[in-house]
Amino acid sequence: MNKIVLNSNENFDGIIDKIVVDNANKKTEIIIKQWNKTKTYSLSILEFNNVIFQSLPDISSFNLVTEITRKENVNPVLKELKEYLNNNSSLILPSTEDNISKDINNMDNIQSYLFESSYCKDWLIICSDMNKKELNSVKYKD
Repeated sequence: MNKIVLNSNENFDGIIDKIVVDNANKKTEIIIKQWNKTKTYSLSILEFNNVIFQSLPDISSFNLVTEITRKENVNPVLKELKEYLNNNSSLILPSTEDNISKDINNMDNIQSYLFESSYCKDWLIICSDMNKKELNSVKYKD
């Protein structure tokens, strides 16, 4: 398990600023804003590619991310999926879980990303890879 660092900050509170889900291209983009002590903020743009599973429940109230962890390879990702679905049993049918597991086993490169929040349900994204772009010291309008 690897902890994702955003803008050189391992322990962060990030606000979900924007989510773009492109089902046709199996991509999801999540933009996270972190406030600085000055009148600036940092943006982290996370682009998930070849998404085979994503659970983004309660989008309207999930706005604070306190930690993102990544797991790689088939067995750790399958374990993460099983734990997540056990904690969120109303999200999926058992037959669908089997299909997702088959997809995970058929991928050469597989990763899971667990977005943790202190206030509501966590999110899980399973994909082939994630690209991260970071912008520091973006000025905000008064």
